[in-house]
Parts: sequence; C-alpha cells; structure tokens
Amino acid sequence: MELPRIPVVLALALVPFAFLPSCGSTEEAAEVEPPAETADAPEPTALGGVEADASVEPVLRAMAGALRSARSLSFRVESWTDEEMEEGVHYSVGAESRVLLRYPDRLLVDRVGEKGRRVMRYDGASFSVCDPERGLWGRIPAPGTIDGMLDMLHADYGIVVPLADLFVGDPYDAYTSVADRALHLGVHDVRGVPCHQVSLSTDWLAWQIWVPVEGPALPRRVEIRYLDEAGSPRYLAHLDEWKVDPPAEDAAFLFTPPAGSEEIEFRRPTTDGEAPADGR
Repeated sequence: MELPRIPVVLALALVPFAFLPSCGSTEEAAEVEPPAETADAPEPTALGGVEADASVEPVLRAMAGALRSARSLSFRVESWTDEEMEEGVHYSVGAESRVLLRYPDRLLVDRVGEKGRRVMRYDGASFSVCDPERGLWGRIPAPGTIDGMLDMLHADYGIVVPLADLFVGDPYDAYTSVADRALHLGVHDVRGVPCHQVSLSTDWLAWQIWVPVEGPALPRRVEIRYLDEAGSPRYLAHLDEWKVDPPAEDAAFLFTPPAGSEEIEFRRPTTDGEAPADGR
C-alpha cells in the first residue's frame, strides 16, 4: 500500500458509505497480550523501520490477526468528520454506518448521516455507489480483490475510503508502513471497554487506534488528524457491534439499480487535484 487509507475528502460526486445491519454471531478472535507492567517507559524497538515503543507491535499485530483470521466481518461505525466552514474553521458532520465484508473480494458499506444515505457495494468485479434518496447511482469495473479495488479508487478517482486500512489483506503493514513514530499511550476506557491506545504519526498526519486489552482485539476507536491542513481537521470513529464470520452471501454485495433511478458518471479529479462538485 503506497498511502494510508484514512478518511480524507472523498472524490466521488456520490460520497460512499452507509451500512447494512450487522448479522451473525460473535466468535473468538485474536486477543492482545497486555504489555508488562514496568516503572520505566518501554524500550524503543524497530517497527517497520520506525522507532517505536516495544509494546506497540504486539497490540497492532493482535489487531491485524483478529481482523484477518475471520472469513467475514460486520460492524457498526459512529463517526464525525470535520468539514471546513472557512479557512482553518471546521464543524463536525456525524454519520452512522454499517459494514459487511468477506475476504478477499466482497465489501458493503451503508452510511446514513446529516447529508443523507449512501450505499457502496463491491462484488469482486464492480464497485457501485447509490444515493437511494435522490435516485442516483454510479458503477465502474473493479479489480478482483478488496486491496486492488481500494488502490484503483485512490489512483484513478482520488477516493480514499474511510477506515479502509481495516479491510485490506495486511492491516498491520497498512497502519505501520507510512509511520515515522509509534507510541503506546497506556490503557484508557472507550465506552466501558479498557483499551490500549496506540499513536502513529508522520509530519503531515497523526492517527490513533484503541484496541481492547481483553477479548478479541477488534478496534473500538480510530482518530485521524490532518496536520498539514489549516486547523488540523479530525476524523473520529467509534466501532462496535463486531460480528466474526457472519453470513455474507454473494447476493448481499450485488447492486441492482432501483426502479426509476438515474445513472451518473464517476468523475475523475480535476487537474488541480480537487474532487468535482456534485452540482445536483
């Protein structure tokens, strides 16, 4: 992965992301071995060539193992995205999303927020986005894996899918490959669940992830700050209602245009790198 797939402005006229209800039963996933209690700060260690606390790697590897040991996953996302009112001044836009994915080639995201509903489907051959409230949809051919589809969206359309690092074949590499620094910030409560708080950063981006101390190492919170943008806007997501190996039949990922709806073209970014406006 050449770039971290963390939420920036989505470059599609129809912004993807709304979610299906979670389904299936919770099953065992990888658990985190808690870092040993010491009076001193952890010794630094190499983490993908980066200096990091020694206790960071086991937390992130346990999380990656919990994600990739499943055949399918579903979860709920409650998120807030900072949007710019004027230069350096932001307001938060909230949304609730549900995700269903099946490795290596199926993904469904259904998002309901202050700007309406968006449903994104990837069926192993095509990627679609539908705005059911306005009766609009778009669809394009896509590579045969989730990783390839996400790379295509970024390279060809400038689309960076929120939380996509959790969907890829190697979540550990996705989170660590671009970091300059990694720190374990201790154990903190996330809505009643004690979690390891891990911070990773570059000179232009800082992101944190909270992973439960006990039980399945499935992330509970993700925060990203864009340090190179005025006001350092933030994306914050709470993740819950995790289901491991829920039913994920092919039909759930297939898109059928609603009766009376209108197809619109996926538009590539303009020459100045900005996403085109919707205009509808």
